[in-house]
Amino acid sequence: MSRIPFVVSLFACLTPVAAAASDVDGRYYRERAVAPAYYDPPAYRWQGLYLGVHAGGDFARGFNFSADGVGFVGGGQAGYNMQFGPAVVGVEIEGSHLGGAQRQVGGVSVDQNWRVAGKGRLGLSFDRSLIYATVGYALTEFEAPRFSGVNDGWRGGYLLGGGIEQAFAGGLSVKAEYNYVSSSGLEAKLPFGRTVESDGDHVLKVGLNYRF
Repeated sequence: MSRIPFVVSLFACLTPVAAAASDVDGRYYRERAVAPAYYDPPAYRWQGLYLGVHAGGDFARGFNFSADGVGFVGGGQAGYNMQFGPAVVGVEIEGSHLGGAQRQVGGVSVDQNWRVAGKGRLGLSFDRSLIYATVGYALTEFEAPRFSGVNDGWRGGYLLGGGIEQAFAGGLSVKAEYNYVSSSGLEAKLPFGRTVESDGDHVLKVGLNYRF
């Protein structure tokens, strides 16, 4: 009979321990059941306003750095992108100074001073990488020697090109871009009433953009 109180006391002591262990196990499985699922981070968004700067070279006779007429290009740009899934559509305004760049028109070297351009961009994004094509219209200021017969001043023409842009943290991105720029109306008057129009030039540049 003396064992009955002992058994009752032992049972009373073990009951809270078993209940606590049961609660720990239950809480463990409940936490596992409600653990948040893993989601891939969202893709980078190219949409929005951006400002930037660029620098590069202007080549009137192909990509020959030692040829006459090669000039330094430097300036800035502003644009706005809209994104539809992986597709990116945008517009951009660009202004550049063309230091030392020249065009050959009928044997006459014509200086290129300034250029402004309005461009449309259409690209395909791969998260933080963007491949794009661009088309637009450019106005270039030309300065010809006196009495050369070249009708200089501001002349316009189409612009074609493409590039690649890579985004980083903090809204910054870098780009590399190629443009072919024509200038219809830039021509030299030759004897016997003949005229010779200028060919276009090639522009290679790199740029830095900040996206808001």
